[in-house]
Amino acid sequence: MLNDTNFLEWKEALIFQLGLMDLDICFRLYALVALIDESNMDVRILHERWERSNRLSYHSCYNMCLELLDVIRCLVQKFTSMHYTGKRNIWEYITAMHDIVGKLNDLKITILETFLVHYILQTLPTKYDLSKVSITHIMMNGQ
Repeated sequence: MLNDTNFLEWKEALIFQLGLMDLDICFRLYALVALIDESNMDVRILHERWERSNRLSYHSCYNMCLELLDVIRCLVQKFTSMHYTGKRNIWEYITAMHDIVGKLNDLKITILETFLVHYILQTLPTKYDLSKVSITHIMMNGQ
């Protein structure tokens, strides 16, 4: 929404959206032949529109990739910085870790279930050492 503080951002977004209306030219037409001195005005206009469309497509894809990388970075940072502190239920902690891994897996960042179990065990305090040994033994022996 436009207000007193975001006019430049709003204007940039509006210009970008208006440019996107002509975005599909670079998808409908393959790369054009290079312009020569004898090229007529229609060819020059088409070439200019294609170049603009191609440039906007690139920037659109680039911005979406940056947003996706930011989401992945935040999820990985959250996952790697979580440690069980005892302030909440251990089940809630494990579920929260599992939810983060599920979101990463949805983004095609594969984290194996065995890694998740070992990672969660490593983040538990020392009072859970006996449980860690038991769970590791069960996982190793497949029981």
